[in-house]
Amino acid sequence: MMRTAMISKFSLLAGFAGILSLPGVTFVQAQTTPTVPNAITPEQHRIDTKGGVIHSGRGRASGNAIALSASFGWNYFHATNCDAYFDGTTNWVYVYPQEGGYWFTSNTNFENVFVNQCVLGYWVAIYVTDSATGYYDQIFTYDYK
Repeated sequence: MMRTAMISKFSLLAGFAGILSLPGVTFVQAQTTPTVPNAITPEQHRIDTKGGVIHSGRGRASGNAIALSASFGWNYFHATNCDAYFDGTTNWVYVYPQEGGYWFTSNTNFENVFVNQCVLGYWVAIYVTDSATGYYDQIFTYDYK
């Protein structure tokens, strides 16, 4: 039974490939363009960091008074977009994951980790110790998406 299913799948793929090779048949692959996040505003930055008091945490959606949820413990996401922000005294990195929302940090070690992961869109895990602010104190990275 298993062998028949494998042959059927192979036959289906071979048939599909044959159709695509017929004259006049064009296969167009859908291309998705990643959504580029809006740059963080000074006002939003002050809200997210509580005036610079919180050095690593979860941000809110722009104009949203309710903070995005961040579960206590390990949180996972694909680091797909990173943005540098300077508030006049401190450098920050904002990470906009494929899964939505954003995270931020002024911790130099975390900044370097995020930027490296953002280049390839790799999987990241962060350990949240305060679910109200999304404050995290550990990062674990993966070398795959």
